Amino acid sequence: SRHRTLMNVFDKSPSVDKGAFVAPNASITGDVHVGRGSSIWYGCVLRGHSAVLHGCTVEDEAYIGTSATVLDGAHVEKHAMVASGALVRQNTRIPSGEVWGGNPAKFLRKVTEEERVFFSSSAVEYSNLAQVHATENAKNLDETEFKTLLNKKNARDTEYDSVLDDLTLPENVPKAA
Repeated sequence: SRHRTLMNVFDKSPSVDKGAFVAPNASITGDVHVGRGSSIWYGCVLRGHSAVLHGCTVEDEAYIGTSATVLDGAHVEKHAMVASGALVRQNTRIPSGEVWGGNPAKFLRKVTEEERVFFSSSAVEYSNLAQVHATENAKNLDETEFKTLLNKKNARDTEYDSVLDDLTLPENVPKAA
C-alpha cells in the first residue's frame, strides 16, 4: 500500500498524541494537531480547509472557502466563489463572477477584480504544490524516512514498538514486517 497516514507539507508536519486513535486509511497532512482522546475515523482527511465536495462540478479557478459544503449536482463556474462555511444545495448553479454564501447559499455580491486575480494565482500555486506532493509520494518509504516520522508524530518509542511486536495475533492475521 502506498497510503501514508501522516505527511508533511514543506516545514509543516502533523502532530498526533499517542492517546489518539487514527484509522489506518485516514490522512493527516500539514499543520494539524490531533490531541489526546481524539479519534480520526476511516477515510477522514485532515489538512486544514475542511471543505466537502460531493458529486458536484467545480470549474477551473473557482474558489471554495474553508468548511464550505457543495452537494450533488451543484455546479460552481469559473471565477465563482463559495464563501467559507456555505452550504450549496443540490443542483444549484453558481455563475461565473458571483460570490455565494450562507446556509443555504445564496448570491451575496459580485467577485472583485482582486479576488479574480487571487483565484488565478492560487490555482497556479496549488498546481505547483500538487507536483511537490506527487514527487514526494513517488518515493519509497525508506527515502522519506516514514517510519521515523510516524513514530515521532505518534510519540511512540522503542518500548511501545516492542509491546506491539510481542502481541499475539490470530493465525489468519499477518504480522507487520
